[in-house]
Amino acid sequence: MKKILTLLLAIILMVPAVNIPANATESKASKFVELDGEWNFKLYRTYNRMFQYFPYNMVNVTWEDADSAGLPDESVWNTWEKVDMPWADVSTGGLLPIDRPAQPSVLAEEENETEPAAEDEQNKSMQTFGTEAEQINEPESKSNPEEAIESSAAADTAKTAEPVSAPEPELTDGPTATPNKEPSASETTSDPIPTAAPETIVNPELEPSTVPETTAEPEPSAVPETTAEPEPTAAPETTAKPEPTAVPETTAEPEPLTTPETTAEPEQTNVPESEPEPSLSQAVLGRAASASAPAPLAASAPDTAMFPSWSEAWVCRNFDLPADFTSDHEVTLLMGIIDDMDVIYINGQLVASSGFVDGNGNKTNQFPANGGFDYSNANKEDQVKFEKSYWEVNREYKIPTSCLNLGGKNEICIRVYNNNGNGGFYSGNPYAICGNELAVRAVKGLPADPVTSAELDAVVQSQINAMNAGDMNAYAATISDDYKNDGHTKEERLKEIQDMLSPYDNISVQDENVGAYKDDQGRYWYSANRTITGNDRNSGAQAVIFSDTVEICYADEGGKILEYGNWSRCYAVSYESALFNQTLKYGIYLPPGYYENDNRNYPVVYLLHGINSSSSSFINVDQIGAFMDQQIASGAVTEMIVVMPDSGKNSFYRDSDYDPSNHDSTGPWRTHVTSEIRSEILKNYRALGDAKFSGVTGISMGGFGAMCIGTLYPELYTSVASHMGALNQESLNCLKSLSESQLEAYDFYVDCGLQDTMVDYRGTVNTHEYLDSVGKEHGYDLRDGGHNSAFYMAGMPASMKMHSDHFLKNGLFDAELSNTSGTFDKNSKGSDHKEITIPLKLNGNVIISIDKLEEGTDYRIDTDGIVLLMNYLNTLTENTDLKINLASGKSFSFHLKVTDTADQEPDVTPGPTVSPTPVPPSTPEPTPDQGKGSDNNSSDNSGGAGGSGNDSQNTPAATGDTSEAGTLLFLMISSILAASVSVIYIKRRSVKDI
Repeated sequence: MKKILTLLLAIILMVPAVNIPANATESKASKFVELDGEWNFKLYRTYNRMFQYFPYNMVNVTWEDADSAGLPDESVWNTWEKVDMPWADVSTGGLLPIDRPAQPSVLAEEENETEPAAEDEQNKSMQTFGTEAEQINEPESKSNPEEAIESSAAADTAKTAEPVSAPEPELTDGPTATPNKEPSASETTSDPIPTAAPETIVNPELEPSTVPETTAEPEPSAVPETTAEPEPTAAPETTAKPEPTAVPETTAEPEPLTTPETTAEPEQTNVPESEPEPSLSQAVLGRAASASAPAPLAASAPDTAMFPSWSEAWVCRNFDLPADFTSDHEVTLLMGIIDDMDVIYINGQLVASSGFVDGNGNKTNQFPANGGFDYSNANKEDQVKFEKSYWEVNREYKIPTSCLNLGGKNEICIRVYNNNGNGGFYSGNPYAICGNELAVRAVKGLPADPVTSAELDAVVQSQINAMNAGDMNAYAATISDDYKNDGHTKEERLKEIQDMLSPYDNISVQDENVGAYKDDQGRYWYSANRTITGNDRNSGAQAVIFSDTVEICYADEGGKILEYGNWSRCYAVSYESALFNQTLKYGIYLPPGYYENDNRNYPVVYLLHGINSSSSSFINVDQIGAFMDQQIASGAVTEMIVVMPDSGKNSFYRDSDYDPSNHDSTGPWRTHVTSEIRSEILKNYRALGDAKFSGVTGISMGGFGAMCIGTLYPELYTSVASHMGALNQESLNCLKSLSESQLEAYDFYVDCGLQDTMVDYRGTVNTHEYLDSVGKEHGYDLRDGGHNSAFYMAGMPASMKMHSDHFLKNGLFDAELSNTSGTFDKNSKGSDHKEITIPLKLNGNVIISIDKLEEGTDYRIDTDGIVLLMNYLNTLTENTDLKINLASGKSFSFHLKVTDTADQEPDVTPGPTVSPTPVPPSTPEPTPDQGKGSDNNSSDNSGGAGGSGNDSQNTPAATGDTSEAGTLLFLMISSILAASVSVIYIKRRSVKDI
């Protein structure tokens, strides 16, 4: 009895203990403090150029508030301007504006203004792009980099400041910009700008040109007549495609692509040597540019500036943490996406940074007390250099708990380096400090409801055992047939694991920090830090095969838990590039019905990134997946596939000889898009390959690439869009190369911002004016705005609608049946005894039904149409009309004629050839056998065909009239021989018939 009471008491005590984890889970998942909202902001330093020019000693401080440059105390930063981070204005994507928003009275004044004349717009362009001339002029005439730096530094000593005093100032070498306009922000950051460019390029985002040192820099407000942008070269009457201008030997940039003969570019008008083509900055800015001396520091920041290009600023705030915020030795700081670089301090302690390296190229967390950079320190480990912009990278930092004040107030101060355009925090991303992994999952929107499942544990262990043993059959038994994970099928998942493990023996899989969670659809998510080791089969050396966090989705299928996949429709894909002999990536978006409608093919838009960017910017910053889903759900655009190639950060989508040490600028990047990526998509996805269902859109550098690629290959693409594109005479010549009939098949959309400091909007204007001049309707939007993600995403609905309308206009969903009948021969030896292809071009439509036929059993669908299978055809006994019903409501009828050529074969088997020897008539004497019945064989051998044993009673021998029968037989033979017939057919006849 005592034992029973003890047991009951133990059970009672255990009951509340079972409920504790659920409560603790809710508490742990809530241990985060959001950090978006109000911050204190202070601009303290401005520069005259982008940070990536620091290695060339070309960037100089134009203004700074030295007293505010050091790490501030709360008593100081609490007096600074208060701003929302991310910024509330959606036009900047959450980034702080370059200039302070205009006052309402000024806005009202602007609304009453009429559209400026073209000349005024050009003058405004000259002013807006004022800083770009210095930004792009890198000293490239020196072969020795150190000499180039010295030359630049020497030239910089002569520069003077251009003060700003007018209410609407011109953009000078300082951080100011034309006021009362939408801000510009950069999508470019990481690598140094290319060192040279072909003369055909007349755009500041393209590679810089060398400017003679003797060229004087005029006042920004005065535009020298000699530097006005040249009139576009008229397109040759033959509309052949231009020969690209050869690159001078002194330049490093490769020659532009020489296109195939079928789409050869027309020759370009040669520029006389006596009148050389304007340099890049001259052509774009309408003024000469040269390396100049640093300007004296301005006394104060311009009144209009908020967070100008090429600057540094502090953002600071307090946050409170509960005493039980964490029990871990480190916590997670999620800082979304910061444009461009950041150095983070918590409670006065440096905890994290992005965008900097030391003199050896290693990541560094050592910074000068007053910020900035340090390129001159004798100790390379103490140097602080620009690495790249992190404008498209999510920040997730692990920071020590020891730096936090649990149960009290904490302060966070961040130096934000604005490399170009707007700067700050991008909206749509999490900004929070998290006390544990459950909180991190909750903030990221991942399943955060922990579960314990013996069945899940068992299947995970089965997979680990299978990998340890290299048993792919055992692993296959744990994967659902419906598996989809970032586009991979079950077979591809197995191949991925097999390829990873096959070079090794003694495989060992270890999972740490394991968690299991359940989402609102009842699926399980297994999370762990997984490490896989093994011994190399060749060397025997132990190696780490894999080490990363895994997030694996499982589903319960009929009581059995199987690996199911994430079923994501927007993700990055790695593939082996034959062009570059290495692994490359591209991003892809699949429309909502892609996995369910597995009979449907989709039109494709190829989306090309800008300079120093990649497909990650579209997926992470622009959230292109959610954007496209929303556009499709609203009915604005049709379902389509969007492909985002990673095509070299500075490639300008040209072809050149590949230099592995300069991967992002050299190589066959145009062919990469037009051939390799296109083939990859058509092979692995249900994409329509017809040019009328293929479009290309580009951003910035990608806008240049889209216009050139899209118009040089009319057999591949027929819709083109450029957002804030680096368009110039070269891209215009590509457009002009289209013949009148080719141009008729195209649709276009182009836009650019009036305050864009990276590209010249006049390239977009020139493109628009040419299309207008030839009567080609197109989308066009020249509007206020800068060079940033917010600008091009604001134009993306219009360009995607252009593509969508183009696809629909070209017959998307309008299936085409080129032949309405076919013949099937039931005779196995007949030429029509084979599968029948119904030549139905679906053009993205979906087959709902074909009478009562079943797909896979009775028919299949391939690129040529509907294939009727032998399994079905062999059941047919008569002519049949098949009705094909499509998702669009349309239907087709296909007439199937059924024949059997066996019924049309001769009744007799051909006999031997007989020589024409006449036989005299005579009455033969009956032989002993005559008068007896003969069997079927003897009858058949006499020349009869088709006889039977029952016919023996009707033979001439049986009747006794052999004389008459013999005479008739002789006459028949004689007649046939007289007509020179080589084969004799003799049919048995009865006396009665004769």
